[in-house]
Amino acid sequence: MGGQWNLSATSCGIPPPCATVGPGSVVFTGTVREVAPASGKDGDWRDVRVSVEEIFEGFQRGTREVLVAGQGEWKTSEHDLFDTSRGTDGRLYPKMCGNTGEISSPYLADVLAFLRLRAQGKTVTSLRIDVTDNFKPLEGASVTVGNSQVSLTGTSDADGHAMFLPIVPGIYSVSAAKEHYHPDKEMPSEPAVEVVAGTCRWSNVQVQADTTVAGLVRNFQGDPVASLKLDLVAMPKHPDDKLTPFGLPFEAITNTEGRFSFDAVSPGRYLLGSSIMGINDSPISPTFYPGSHERLAAFPIDVKLGEATDNLVFNLPDIGPMRDIELCVVDEAGKPVPSAWIAQSPTPVAENRARLGEKLTTDQHGCMKTQGYAQVTYAVRAVLTGAGATLIETVRNTRYSDDIVVPPGKDPFSKVLVLKTSR
Repeated sequence: MGGQWNLSATSCGIPPPCATVGPGSVVFTGTVREVAPASGKDGDWRDVRVSVEEIFEGFQRGTREVLVAGQGEWKTSEHDLFDTSRGTDGRLYPKMCGNTGEISSPYLADVLAFLRLRAQGKTVTSLRIDVTDNFKPLEGASVTVGNSQVSLTGTSDADGHAMFLPIVPGIYSVSAAKEHYHPDKEMPSEPAVEVVAGTCRWSNVQVQADTTVAGLVRNFQGDPVASLKLDLVAMPKHPDDKLTPFGLPFEAITNTEGRFSFDAVSPGRYLLGSSIMGINDSPISPTFYPGSHERLAAFPIDVKLGEATDNLVFNLPDIGPMRDIELCVVDEAGKPVPSAWIAQSPTPVAENRARLGEKLTTDQHGCMKTQGYAQVTYAVRAVLTGAGATLIETVRNTRYSDDIVVPPGKDPFSKVLVLKTSR
């Protein structure tokens, strides 16, 4: 009845039965005999004395009793499966989102069945490598796992998986390669993957495409626009679908010459723009390449593997010249408030609304100066972070002003925001 369980895990990170045992695991069943008194402090660990029954991993035969570090409610005579590992202090700690729980729990039936089969030597040892490009499965990558004794190769399937089954237990180096791709230096693969006998193990190799999307941003007068944040967002399947930041957009900022470059862009169809996902992280209202506030007028950009996409010219529509904006913050007695934060209002006020700036705080005189575009609306509020011993107290003591709108206009704008008494 040997075999391999499904490698899927839950969103919490609970491993499938075949991955319950890993490097450093201490897994056993036992009965709680004594629970040390709680200290009264939230988050404190206390010793739980457990009599050991079935040993699956991590103990020598004959071990009869151990101490497990526990939190929360523990009851004596409770019959549990313990899925633990040793801490740096030598204590046994239940794994985060692991399989520690009452043996009678239905969800542990498959786990216990696997552990008992493994103890009889009836389970298979496997290693799965997931190859991804910006967290998306990459098909057709050549995957190599090896050590001083063996070197194995495979090819990733449509789900990005390369399965090595069965495989000899041991420690393996892992690599993946495909034409026009290179390893992701910011998210390197594990230098060594340890596979424990009779279990399943998986590891990820993140690669990036050898592609670049580059060009120039100009304003209505044809001058280069510096320091403008741009997003390259995967084009939705349906025209009416909302653009969201959850599609892992690529980001870039124009340099002093107005030039931008998105590197390692995955092949696909994209929309280029500034502030186009509804999070308004640039000082201009949502604008799409080649130069429109309307998404239907946007030109999609097709990124193909091994082909350059450069020399794009993004012409911004007329949003007016820059103008000075000064905001001052006072308390209810009219006293200037230094170090207040000028935050974007959460209440929508206009379609052409944009973010006034980032990390804007008042100076020692309670004022802050910045610039915005004449034909763009900005909505802000003042925030003074509260003080407190706990997060709840800090939030309760934080003070806010009313929301104010900086309307379009060419003249300098000045406004005083009044912080309200916290409640």
